[in-house]
Amino acid sequence: MVIDQTEHVDDAGFKAAMQSLAATVTVVAIGGEHLPLGMSVTAVMSLSATPPTVVVSLNRESSVGRALCEGGSFSINLLSHDQRTVCEAFGGGCTGADKFQHGTWTYEDDRAPVLTDALGTLFCRVEKRVEYASHALVVSTITGLRVDTARTPLIYLKRDFLCEQIQ
Repeated sequence: MVIDQTEHVDDAGFKAAMQSLAATVTVVAIGGEHLPLGMSVTAVMSLSATPPTVVVSLNRESSVGRALCEGGSFSINLLSHDQRTVCEAFGGGCTGADKFQHGTWTYEDDRAPVLTDALGTLFCRVEKRVEYASHALVVSTITGLRVDTARTPLIYLKRDFLCEQIQ
């Protein structure tokens, strides 16, 4: 199906176009004074290598979005191709701290929760927040990272996961 909306872009056309953008699936997690909070996020992008900086787009009304409004530290856990159930738990399949029953999580010192068997983890500190419409762009410095470059990420495309297809 070809969608041609050169005069006016409606919600359905916009969503169809965005579903064609493949993205690595992550879980953004917050600890500390907040009980552990987390959500599945595909809207993560690099901003700068010097200093190492990423941008995360979050719904301002989500618990994670509200918590990051206050600043502080969080983790971005890059999911491996075999961690679909973790994504589903953090994407709405579970609520509250029950999400953290999926996968093995550790809580290191003052850092945010870490999914120990994730493909990788970025430890982040909020630097700036830009609000637009329903979402906020959270600009964050990477203060540390762990990554296993030999593993394959979990990719989301057209409302489905690419798991075995890219092995």
